[in-house]
This record gives sequence, C-alpha cells and structure tokens, in this order.
Amino acid sequence: MKFHARRRIWSVGVFLIVAASLFLVHQLLEASHFPVSFISGWLLLGMVVFLAAFGIRKKVSFLPASVFPIGTAATWLQLHLYVGLLTSVVFALHIGLRFPNGFVESTLALFYFGTFLSGVVGLVLSRLIPRRLTARGEEVLFERIPVFRKQVREEVEELSGVHSETPEPSALIEVYQSQLKFFFTGPRNLLNHLLYSERPRHLLLQHVQGYRHFLSEEEQPKMDRIVQLINTKDHLDFHYA
Repeated sequence: MKFHARRRIWSVGVFLIVAASLFLVHQLLEASHFPVSFISGWLLLGMVVFLAAFGIRKKVSFLPASVFPIGTAATWLQLHLYVGLLTSVVFALHIGLRFPNGFVESTLALFYFGTFLSGVVGLVLSRLIPRRLTARGEEVLFERIPVFRKQVREEVEELSGVHSETPEPSALIEVYQSQLKFFFTGPRNLLNHLLYSERPRHLLLQHVQGYRHFLSEEEQPKMDRIVQLINTKDHLDFHYA
C-alpha cells in the first residue's frame, strides 16, 4: 500500500513539473515569436497517437517480453493516464485559453473534449467500481450472473412448492406469489444498488418475515433458506448493477 502511495505521489509530482515546464516553454517560445500553435498542435497529435497505441498494446499482451521489449501493460496504463491528463494542458496552450470559433475548430474541440471527459470518467470508474464490487462479498463474473440467478430462483420455487403436482394452499406459496416471484424473475433495484442503498432488500425481508407466524415447524427451516436466497439474489443484483 505504501509503495502505491509513494508511486502516486511521485507520478503526480512529475506530472506537475512537466505541466509547468510545458507552460514556461510555451511562454518563452511565444515571446520569441516562434509558431507555438504549430508546435503545440503537432505535440498534441503525437500524444493522441501514443494514447491510441495503448489499445494496440493491450491486444499484443501475449507477445513474450524477451522478444518484444515494449514494456508491461501496467506501465503503459500509467503512461496512458498521465499523458492523457497532459493533453489538457497542451490543448489549452494550443487554443490560447480561448473558446474555439468556426466549424472546423469547434468540431475538433468538441471531439477532444468528449474523448478527454470519457477518459476522466473511465479513470474514476476504474478506481471506484473494483472497490464497490468487493464491498459486498466475493466478486461475481458478469457472464455467470444469469446462471446463478436462475439457480437461486429454481431453489426458491422448489422450497415454496409452487410447482408441486398437487400444491396445497400454504403461506410459503402465498409469500412467493405475492412478494418473491417478481423479485426472483430478473435483476431488480438497479438504481438503488448504484446508489449503494439496501432499503429495498430490508423492506422485502420485513414483508417476508411477516409470514413466519403462519408457517408450521416443518416450514420454518425452508423460510430460513429462502431468506438466505433473498440475500444471495440481492448480492447478484448488486454486482449486475
């Protein structure tokens, strides 16, 4: 943990030094009547090409480092992040800290702003989502969630007895039909999960637990298992969201 913190401080320090250097060099060249917009434009283009090359680097991760010493994917990712942030400095210097005018300038600026903001959003999400996914137990592969959801639903249906050949009226069937059927047939409460709210699960459990005094002693263990499966299904929905 300390290593990552030190590396982050060092990287941010280098970023600030490079950003300040770019600004000073730009001011000196501008004072010397150099074509600074031409230079900053080519520099920005080169940085964008380098950022695009990260996608190619990820696709050739299988190449042996001994034959193709092109650096690790982790190193490329760090460079991608900080070079991407530096493009904002170069872009601001390139346009002279003014709003672009004309169709071509405005279109190029719009494309740049859209790409830069998507990168910033991606950076924030890449830092937040893994932490959020591990906040509620073991992480689940997205592709496997529908399979697990189906298994949980089938077990709940078996416990409640809704598919038995001669179903007799019972509190378990009633609670499944009125409270659980909708919950178990698909992903639910996605917005609440994104907001990290567990209120819908607590309300559902309150409704379900209210049926306990209608259950026989033989049905109580089944209700206990159904409560566990409600929590499991809610966990799957959280990871799905």
